[in-house]
Amino acid sequence: FFFLTNVEKTAGKISSLVSMLLFIRFSILTVGFFIAVAASGIPLDKLSIMIGAVSVGIGFGLQTIVNNLVSGIIIAFERPIQVGDQIEVGNKSGVVKEIGVRSSTIKSYSGADIIIPNGDLLSLHLINWTLQDRNRRVEFGIGLPYDSDISQVKKIIEQTISKNEKILQTPAPEIILN
Repeated sequence: FFFLTNVEKTAGKISSLVSMLLFIRFSILTVGFFIAVAASGIPLDKLSIMIGAVSVGIGFGLQTIVNNLVSGIIIAFERPIQVGDQIEVGNKSGVVKEIGVRSSTIKSYSGADIIIPNGDLLSLHLINWTLQDRNRRVEFGIGLPYDSDISQVKKIIEQTISKNEKILQTPAPEIILN
């Protein structure tokens, strides 16, 4: 069984509070480290060599973040996707809900929010079903017993299709028997 539930809003507030406390804690530890180094009398020229080596490692670690930021800027100017587009990226598909600087969010057809880094949107194969226009071709199969009157079935399907104003008449819908 599948069912939809509402996540309580307090969970989002608690999550942002935890993130803020983590940032404050990290800032206090960083300032404390520099105060301890200054108070201990360690020569800063020796420390600068070590900090330079650490900076190279941090640079390699930030490479994907910078890639995602630059990809976000490219997406903003090039506009290969827009909010409301139906897209497929890799094996994920859904409707674009939000386009951010670092990542974008799509709403899957099962209701989940999928956060995709903007670098993946540009580097993976992206299928945008609604880039040029909002019309889509939809195919579906209908199973019938072998002794069914095919002409009667086709007539019922044609009548049902003609009553639905969301189905375009040009190009005309096709009924193909398999």
